[in-house]
Amino acid sequence: MKKAYLVFTTINVPKIAEQFCSNFEKFGHENDVGIIIIGDRKSPDKASFDICNRLQNQGFDIEYFDIEKQERWLKDYPEFKKIIPYNSDNRRNIGFLIALEKGCEFIISVDDDNYPQRDIDFFKYHSIVGTKQIIPTIRTNSNWFNVCDLLEKSPNQRIYPRGYPYNKRWEDTSITKEKKEVNVMLNQGLWFGDPDVDSITRINRDVKITGFIDEQIALEIGVWSPINTQNTSIHVDILPAFYFVLMNERVDGMIIDRYGDIWAGLFTKKVMDSLNYHASFGNPIVNHVRNKHSLFEDLKQELGCIIYTDLLVDILEGIELEGKNALELYANLSDQLLQHVSTDKRFSGDFRSYLRKLNHAQMVWLETIEDIKSCSHF
Repeated sequence: MKKAYLVFTTINVPKIAEQFCSNFEKFGHENDVGIIIIGDRKSPDKASFDICNRLQNQGFDIEYFDIEKQERWLKDYPEFKKIIPYNSDNRRNIGFLIALEKGCEFIISVDDDNYPQRDIDFFKYHSIVGTKQIIPTIRTNSNWFNVCDLLEKSPNQRIYPRGYPYNKRWEDTSITKEKKEVNVMLNQGLWFGDPDVDSITRINRDVKITGFIDEQIALEIGVWSPINTQNTSIHVDILPAFYFVLMNERVDGMIIDRYGDIWAGLFTKKVMDSLNYHASFGNPIVNHVRNKHSLFEDLKQELGCIIYTDLLVDILEGIELEGKNALELYANLSDQLLQHVSTDKRFSGDFRSYLRKLNHAQMVWLETIEDIKSCSHF
């Protein structure tokens, strides 16, 4: 069994796989980690298979799943197949479940524009997941922490990560740091180059990340920061809460999209808090060479999510979850969110309809995980 699988989706030639394999080999981890690449309808299948075949011949455990290969795997999970859209980064969920089925201790999720640094042991830093670490742990009076404050920016301006609630920004926050032993079950690596910020920030300011000026930190239970699927590792015991949320829905005249990972991260943090598990932030730093985007098109897709993130956070901060493990807690979270949104006048009819659809998808996700575990060595 591999210790971990690295998972990413792409509609481009997956050249980053070569760099990750080189990094794993350089630091002696080629037998510790495999790679699962999930394609889509626009993906260059032949070039993707060629890269993977070449790396397989060099001894690496790497597999590319085009749509045809995904469909064959999904035949065993017909209900799950129904909730996975094409032309969507939501297909990352397939890669997560394939990794779970293959067997591993943790999963590393990256984007196809994340590049490992040559002289940094990428796998080593993520392998703290599932271990107890003595690490500086952050508490704040607002219960929110801006991880971009750990980074050196050029020009030197304050920025917030994508998904940081707007009604929590620019507050006068006091921070307490205490070194303590914590059970790290999720690790969020940060970035050089392009930070993971929202389109509003990008339109207003062009900021690059040039350095990591602090140290690895963990968030105290009840302290929040956005978590994405870009350079993030998660223990398989928490995977039930890390469903990449269904998006691309029309709500209030807007298409809500590009926050599937952010809402997944919020839900995961709530579940982890309930289990007394901690999330760490910092290393490994990747080079983020952002693919070409239309910022105004990004804004069209993000605006609805930006608005509703503030409202969802308000609910998440106030509810108490019931359950003995991540699967039970996530099911309870999904049901409680639906109940609150159904009676909260701040949420529109469109959003309530969307959340009912999401609740169904979340339950199918959990049922599929149970099916996979019942047929495996877990």
